[in-house]
Order: sequence, then C-alpha cells, then structure tokens
Amino acid sequence: MYKISKCFCVIALASIELSMGSVTEFHYGTGDGAVPGGVFTTGQNLLQTSLASVTIIPVAGQDSFYWNTPTRDTTRLYDGILGNMGNSGQGGSDSNSVMLNVVTLQFNLDTSNNPTGFSLNEIKTYASWDSGRSGQGYSVKVSTVQAPSVFNLLYKVDDWNNTQFPVITEDYGMGSYSYTDESLSSTLTVLTNPSGSLADNVASVQFVFNGYQNGGSAYREFQVLGVPEPSALSLLAFGLGGLALNRRRRSHLLP
Repeated sequence: MYKISKCFCVIALASIELSMGSVTEFHYGTGDGAVPGGVFTTGQNLLQTSLASVTIIPVAGQDSFYWNTPTRDTTRLYDGILGNMGNSGQGGSDSNSVMLNVVTLQFNLDTSNNPTGFSLNEIKTYASWDSGRSGQGYSVKVSTVQAPSVFNLLYKVDDWNNTQFPVITEDYGMGSYSYTDESLSSTLTVLTNPSGSLADNVASVQFVFNGYQNGGSAYREFQVLGVPEPSALSLLAFGLGGLALNRRRRSHLLP
C-alpha cells in the first residue's frame, strides 16, 4: 500500500511540472500573393478548440494597437481564416489583420476541463501588409497549471522582415527599367521542436510584442498547435498498470 501511494505522488507531481524543450525557428516570406510556408492548415489549434479567454495587457503610455478600431477584435487572430493579404481594405469593418503594437496578448487555455494542461507542439504566426508592417518580432512565454500566473520565457523571435519580392520591369518608350515591388508582403514564423514538444502542462500562452515595424505589425492568424495532457487519473492507471505488469514479471522469475 505504501509503494502505491508513493507512486501516485510522483506521478501527480510530474503531471503538473513545466517542461520546455529546445526551439527551432523558421521564417517564410512571400511578396506575390502566395501563402508563406505553403498550404495554410489549422489542425489542432488550441486557440480554436481549447481557449477559455484572452487577456490584453497594455503598456502604460503605449498604444496597444496601431489601429484601435475595429482591429481590437482579437478573435480575427484565431478564427481559422487566413483572410486577405496586403493592406487593401484591411482598415475597415471587413479587416482581417490585427495591428499589434506594444502589448501582451495572453491566451488562457481551458484547464477546467483539462486540469493537467496542454502539450504545445508548434506555434505559427501569420502577418501580411506591405513591407512596412509585415515583419515579425515578439517573445513567447508560458505558464503551467501549477503556477498559472508565473510566466516563463519559451522563446524570443528577433525582429525580421520579408525580403522575397517580385522584380517588375517597365518600359514607357524611353527604355526599360526595373524595380522591386514591396506593396504586398506576407510572412510566417514557425516555432517547433523536432525532437519533441515545445512545452508541457501549459495553462496559458503569452505573446509579448515590442512595436516592431512602424508602430505595429499586421497579424492575420495565430496557431498554437498541441494536445491536452493526459489526466492524473490516466497517469495513475498507467503507473498502476506498470506496477502490476512488473509484479507479474517478478512472480514468473520466482522459483
């Protein structure tokens, strides 16, 4: 009986302990209307399937949003729709970008139904405007179900911008000339861990923005891909099953 209780304590503690893996960063950029990174996918986006609430944390004396209305509607960031590219029509009621400036967006995951939190596999952020507001730069922090108000730095994305643009050649009868068309720019940042998860037992995810690119970048969609952690009861059943299997194996070894 003592051994079973001890096993349960170890399993329960392990189920709520924050674990963060190494992060590999990828950047993709396009300037011709193509989706950066190829096909846009939304599978296992926790911001769609397991989001409890969103907290906007402003910085005193700073604008949280480059455009305060109507782009303060953060639901555009996780609606599963990539939306229009570039800045055409993006400032009106049909806008698809959220012009983030100096602000922290905190996504609180549904730990009521998933008390051991979530395992994060990949993070993707899409942006699109002209070359002046499509660049990306931010930090990602996570908290655990054990300490949901304590955030640990997972990774910092250094400021970067798209450099992939088409070259246009024109000729108005006075000789041809060429220029780089930077009027349409789309970017994608991907954070992943090739050897495992990014973080385990996560309760909340923060994106901390620094106002990069002319007072804010135009973000189109956030994807936090992951799965719920197994429950403590599942871990206990697994542990007890392992003990039973080990006991059976030992009994077969007895003379």
